[in-house]
Amino acid sequence: MSELRSGYSVNYTEQKAVLNHLLRMPRQYYENSNRVQMMGGEERLKEIWDVLDRIQSYSDNVRDGSVGGITGKVLKSVVCITAGGMHYGPEAVYEALRADKDAFEATKDSDTSLTFVSNVDPVDFDVKTRHLKADETLFIVIGKRFDAREIVHNTRMARRWLKKNLDAKLQDGELVDKHFCAITPDIDQASKFGIHPNNIYPMFDWVCERFSVWSAAGMVS
Repeated sequence: MSELRSGYSVNYTEQKAVLNHLLRMPRQYYENSNRVQMMGGEERLKEIWDVLDRIQSYSDNVRDGSVGGITGKVLKSVVCITAGGMHYGPEAVYEALRADKDAFEATKDSDTSLTFVSNVDPVDFDVKTRHLKADETLFIVIGKRFDAREIVHNTRMARRWLKKNLDAKLQDGELVDKHFCAITPDIDQASKFGIHPNNIYPMFDWVCERFSVWSAAGMVS
């Protein structure tokens, strides 16, 4: 445990450090010299909190309507496009909150929705989006590799769905700019798809699937 928290490569298969615990640390953790220190830990923690602050601001702006869809409407429906199990953590929290009495009471009058798309079956995408209004839908792409088969397939399908249900004359770039954001370390591929750099939130390559709920990905739930 001491080696893990000190940043040693305890993941012998991939020769990587296992740093998921950093995602749960408060900002000022390393200011206490009595705590287990990790080389570069303070810098890593600052990077984590910089990303969390950015996506918190974006989430607040989406919720209050400051950031809207291409028609200016509030984005009330969130569809998470994921691959490699990166939705396991956020979806587990979401399902747990749906079963919680207090959470239900707090949100029973809300007209927002959240759903997850994580396979290449077009029927799954159709079933989960057929009741949604395109001008009120935000697609959040979560994955370590933006060129993963599931992500490539479903992001393209989502873009076609937006175009079909909004205006076929709209440019792909316009739709992606207003209706997509990404949580991924694969910033180059996300940018090539057309997602604005301001709407790309880095996910560090050491984040494991179920622990993703503590990263920027957890903001969806």
